[in-house]
Amino acid sequence: MKLKNKSVKGLLKWALGTSPKRSAFATKVLGSTVDTVGRGVVVPSTKIKLNEIGMPVDMAWDVYAPFVVRKLVQRNYTPVDAMKMVKQRVPAAFDALQQAVSERPVVMNRAPSLHKLSLMGFNVRLTSGKAIKINPSIVVPFNCDFDGNCCDFDSEIYLKISKSALDKLDFLVYITSINNQERNEGMKVDVNASTALKFTNQKDNSSVFVNMKIGNFPRVGTPVKDRNGADVYRLPKGVEVAACDPLTGKRGFYEVEALTVEDSCDTVKVKAGDREVIVSTNESMAVFDQTTGALTKVAPKDLEGKLVPILKQDPTPFGTFGDRDLGWVLGSLISDGWVNGNIVGYSKTEDKKRAEVERILRQHQPNFHTSEYRDKPAPGRNKLGESVKIHMYGKELADWVRQFKLLDLPNGVSKKTACYKQINPDLIQHGTEEMLWGLLSGLMDGDGCFVLNTATGKPRFTVRYSTSSPALRDTMAKLLYRLGIRYSITTTPPRGMSNEAYTIIPSSIDIYANLDKLTCIGQSELELIAKWKASAPDYTDKKDCVPVSDGEWAILKTVCTHTTDSGMYTAMMTNRSGTRKGMRSNFYKYDDFLKENIPLLYARVHETNTLWSSAEVVEDTGKRQVFDFLVKDAKVFAVNNGFVIWDTVNLHVPVSQAGIRDVR
Repeated sequence: MKLKNKSVKGLLKWALGTSPKRSAFATKVLGSTVDTVGRGVVVPSTKIKLNEIGMPVDMAWDVYAPFVVRKLVQRNYTPVDAMKMVKQRVPAAFDALQQAVSERPVVMNRAPSLHKLSLMGFNVRLTSGKAIKINPSIVVPFNCDFDGNCCDFDSEIYLKISKSALDKLDFLVYITSINNQERNEGMKVDVNASTALKFTNQKDNSSVFVNMKIGNFPRVGTPVKDRNGADVYRLPKGVEVAACDPLTGKRGFYEVEALTVEDSCDTVKVKAGDREVIVSTNESMAVFDQTTGALTKVAPKDLEGKLVPILKQDPTPFGTFGDRDLGWVLGSLISDGWVNGNIVGYSKTEDKKRAEVERILRQHQPNFHTSEYRDKPAPGRNKLGESVKIHMYGKELADWVRQFKLLDLPNGVSKKTACYKQINPDLIQHGTEEMLWGLLSGLMDGDGCFVLNTATGKPRFTVRYSTSSPALRDTMAKLLYRLGIRYSITTTPPRGMSNEAYTIIPSSIDIYANLDKLTCIGQSELELIAKWKASAPDYTDKKDCVPVSDGEWAILKTVCTHTTDSGMYTAMMTNRSGTRKGMRSNFYKYDDFLKENIPLLYARVHETNTLWSSAEVVEDTGKRQVFDFLVKDAKVFAVNNGFVIWDTVNLHVPVSQAGIRDVR
């Protein structure tokens, strides 16, 4: 302790660590994974016997691999051929796997091990899927947690629901649409009309995609109480939720088996960058496990130094509504337009922009006339220059613009409408990709700006959008998430007569990768976009990092040494957060090696739609009603852009015959 207090470095620092949990013994010996241990999500199944455990076949190939190789060698295959057969999973190897499984039971352990029943032996049954299945009767001794202490009512979820499941949901649903005819022809099922849902109009032959608040999800049938008193509602087959694979991080839709609801849970707000979610304090967040290389659970208070998975982009397909021109004109009207009575107004000094607004509006509503007004600032007036606006007169035109609900105006409020501008969320969910990029382009032609900074000698381009509307701030963030553009938001406090203002800053790296999709028409915007394309900046995406487990690093450092790759090596060896991570781009040079030797890390590197971010608790949010999904095969789902919960167990395969006898 005295040496530690003196900040002694070298071997002692390595041995003692920053805490007992970070000592060399704890991390290198106790924390190391071994070949005969499997870790995964646990789900209940009545098809599994009391003395059995359902092990996924993929997991069995990994944990039983040494014993399968031994069986094949006993059948006169060479060790090298046997290892190749296991890797290729040929029929002869699968036969050896089944024999090894029948001979060797497993010990199941779920931390924390509080009593002797936390360690029990089971016979193995090979199952499909990715989750470990157990008989519901052993849930209590292992303290397995399937109840719903997770996120609050307003947390947004992304669902894929089959039409057969829709017919079984006990509440009224309309597929909302911008077009009145589409709305009248929308799919209906039996529902409770008080429930507010937003359905996309993008559907395949058997499913629809839904974006909604989890608190609005239909509660089907009569609930049963779990051991904590939460209401558990079983769901019809065909309901899937957006999530990411617990091992590779690959996003997708996973089947939901139940919804749980619990009242009066203590909650906190957790934030990762500019994304946040409200979760219960007694439920786990999903974080990267430095030891296993998979996701594991921690309480929100223990998030420090951990990385959480965040989905970069809304996983639902783009809709079928609108085109580039419609998106651009709506973005322009949000920034610089208004509706007053039968007048649609638009103010911009650039002739080209005013002409484009009028041209597109006449395509949809040709019967209106236009007047132009110019205003030169009088001496002493606080204006920077001449203003030009057009008034377009026509009741049909004004009604047509109003239907898009570009203002979120509270009752009784008529002044400072700029503080209540918004992008209609239905537009974001229903719009085609072309329309949404047009919408972003129109916004940038309005209150957005492209900035070129050459102070460092190298051109640095940034994009900004400013607003005083909280609703526009939030829906702009939603639009960027829909398009797969990362962003940050800064807030400027009110000063004098001005309101609080917000600046949305999209990722320059993501915008640069999509410059061809922007269709701005302003002269200054076009000039800066052309310079940006011509400069071909060499971006280093320092924020896009991929976590690496201790075991994966032990393999990787056989080719990544201080001599061959000092930058990567140093980053891995000196990370102070307790989590090894490296920039995604740095891993690509090792692609062939990762694919051959560390397939899970290879998959994590190439799953660019899953980001890894540090998270922290920012404030206590009191007692709230909270909700959770029981997700088959993953028990993980994306909420408010990717926050998840988790529940796992460990399986240990005995090596010696004495160990086998003890387990049996």
